[in-house]
Amino acid sequence: MDTIIEQSEIYTCQHNKINFLLTKEELKSFIGILLLSGYHKLSHENMYWVQAPDVSVPLVFKSMSRNRFQEIKRFIHLNDNSKLDRNDKMYKLRLYFEMLKKEFGKFGVFSSELSIDEMMVRYYGKHSAKMFLTIDNKQEPLGARVINELTSMIPESEYLNYKLFFDNLFNSDDTQITLGTSKMNVTGTIREVRTNACPLIDLEKNGKRKGMRIL
Repeated sequence: MDTIIEQSEIYTCQHNKINFLLTKEELKSFIGILLLSGYHKLSHENMYWVQAPDVSVPLVFKSMSRNRFQEIKRFIHLNDNSKLDRNDKMYKLRLYFEMLKKEFGKFGVFSSELSIDEMMVRYYGKHSAKMFLTIDNKQEPLGARVINELTSMIPESEYLNYKLFFDNLFNSDDTQITLGTSKMNVTGTIREVRTNACPLIDLEKNGKRKGMRIL
C-alpha cells in the first residue's frame, strides 16, 4: 500500500498535479471497486454510481465518488517513470512483482511435487510484452527461461527433494540436461523439434498426438 501511494504521488508531481494525496483507505476502496467490477458487470463504468433502482450499487457510490475514483485511476502508479528501463517491458510493474515474489517465497516451497503449466488469458489490447510463441530449437525457448526463473528460489542443496513436471511448451533437451546436471528430478513431454535427435519413445505408435515424444 505504502509503495503504491508513494509512486502514485511521485507520478502526479511529474505531471504538475502537486495537490494530489492518496490515503490507504481510499486505495483499499479503489481496489475493492475494481475487484467488484470484475464479477458485477455493468455496461459502462459510470453506471456504478447511478442510483437508479435497476443498476444501483450502494457499495460503490457510498465508498467513493465517481470523480475521485476516476482521478485515482488516472494517477495510480507502481514505479518511477523517471528511472524507466526501456529494456524491461514489465518495468512499470517490476517493483510490485519483486515485492510479491519476496512475500510468496518467504515461507519456502510447500510441496515436493511441483507442476509448471501455461494459461491463456483473453487480451485484445496492444502491449510490447504481448508475444507470439514459436517453436524454435535454435534459441533458448521461453519455457526454459520460465523454468530456470521459477526454480531459482529452490536452494540447490534441496534439489533432490523435489520432483518437477511440465509439458512440451517448456521442455527441450537442453532444459533436461541442465536440470539433470543439477540433480533436479524432472518429467515432461517434449516436441520433436526440440529433442536434438535423442532416441525417445514414439507416442505416435501408441495412438498419441502426432509429433510428440516422452522424455
